[in-house]
Amino acid sequence: MDLSELNRMKIKARWKKVHDTEMAYQKVHIPKNLHLKSRIHGYLCGDGCVSCRDERENGKMHYDLRFYPDHESMILPFVEAFRRVYGKTPSVKIRRNHFCVMITSITAVKDLLREGSFFSTEWSVPDWIMTNKEYAREWLRAFFDSEAYAGKTDLRVQSVNKEGLAQVKKMLALFEVECREYEYKRKNKSWNTNYHLVISNARNRKNFLKRVGFNHLEKRKRLLSADVA
Repeated sequence: MDLSELNRMKIKARWKKVHDTEMAYQKVHIPKNLHLKSRIHGYLCGDGCVSCRDERENGKMHYDLRFYPDHESMILPFVEAFRRVYGKTPSVKIRRNHFCVMITSITAVKDLLREGSFFSTEWSVPDWIMTNKEYAREWLRAFFDSEAYAGKTDLRVQSVNKEGLAQVKKMLALFEVECREYEYKRKNKSWNTNYHLVISNARNRKNFLKRVGFNHLEKRKRLLSADVA
């Protein structure tokens, strides 16, 4: 066997290894538990951060994910969903008035960013969640865990993302939960306008409780105490 033939065989073997590795990556890392991925997505749209950043000093890319629950009852639903979808377990840090669930994962970050941005003014709900009732329920429950205020007379969420809340309203309708929209322009003109969705009457709050619900124990308790069960 001459040298050129040997080189061709080495190149062919090298490219076969690259191809096999890529196929294995796709086979292992395409999420199958889409209802759990919906939950992760909802939590991150509410109180999360997904970033891919380049550190110029060392030339390395960093793929970081952070979730900031305000109650411990939100931690296990997020961590367990993440473990089952991406095969990794995030760490949990206790802050002064909240928790920080964090992980560095190129697989998870790239997969989630394919769905779009998670910035507060830009997040949106993917079509595959919007058009599936099971996935929509998981997303709404997670988002309301993060963003909802449960009062004695209403249940509300607010955001600077008008288009995102319009999607939330559309998904709530899948569960026969009606809500009203409000706009609040703040005094400082440089601040973003706040948009609110308000679920006010008892029937709609009861439908939310029974058909969507909360993982957040305190918010669930407040909704139950409002005599909507």
